Amino acid sequence: MHNSRSLAVGLLGIAGFAALIGWSARAQAPTPPDCKAYPNNTSLSGELIVPSMLPPCAPAVDDRGPFRDAVDNLQHGFDLYSWLTFVALNSPVGGTTRIGDDAPTVWESYRQLPDLMMAEGKEPPKWGEPIEIPAACGGGVLRPGTMVIHMEEETYDQPFKSGPLIDQNGNYALFVILMNKQMFQFIFDNKLYSRKGQENFADVVDFPRGANGNVRLPIGIGAIMVKTSWKVLGSDDDPKKFHTINGLIYTPEKKNPPVAATCVPKQLGMIGFHVGAPDRIRAAMGLDHLRAREQCAR
Repeated sequence: MHNSRSLAVGLLGIAGFAALIGWSARAQAPTPPDCKAYPNNTSLSGELIVPSMLPPCAPAVDDRGPFRDAVDNLQHGFDLYSWLTFVALNSPVGGTTRIGDDAPTVWESYRQLPDLMMAEGKEPPKWGEPIEIPAACGGGVLRPGTMVIHMEEETYDQPFKSGPLIDQNGNYALFVILMNKQMFQFIFDNKLYSRKGQENFADVVDFPRGANGNVRLPIGIGAIMVKTSWKVLGSDDDPKKFHTINGLIYTPEKKNPPVAATCVPKQLGMIGFHVGAPDRIRAAMGLDHLRAREQCAR
């Protein structure tokens, strides 16, 4: 009897341990990759373009390849990476429509710079939390295909402060900077969204890098920054020729002289798209932008 009870308890313990293992395996299931690793010297082909395609993890380059010259082989890897990144980020989010139709894109789910680097160094909402919509724009939650355009100097001034770009209808071209989760999280975790956080950060600002699953780094996408440019569509513009969004042109209030905040709805057509993986130099430029923005907010 004693032995039978011990056996029963032992079997129960084994069953419980097995259940615990099963639970742990389910709880710690590997996260699906957020990018696709391509073999070196993959041929450019339309067959690579598929619905819900993931961006490439990192450039797959090798100086030994289909071309005679080593430089041409390396250039091929860069061209492949650039092309696949462009198509993947501009694909319809969630694969709800076919590639080529005008629909909300993957990069439109990224966070805008003003949603991370807020006035007075305020801690921004975490990734995935609702973004604070300006009261002048009605508040609430934005619907897909709608974007708040924060009218600040960086929104309409060209790089190197060379002045605005004016379209044929007499309107400013508008520029928006967005970042993916990897770039956002690095800034958020290190509190680089505020002047105080930057002063306390003693390390080098080096954003996460993508990797194809080599020995040093696991497979995964790195930090991505996107800059888009838009024009206000006029009566003579055909929306079918553009990727369009419903823009809420938000101008914050000014205190000297006092001017109330405004928000004007406009249909916008995309006229430019730049995507890059930030490095140390870009990081420094971004922090300079933050300092200028925080100074203006004061």
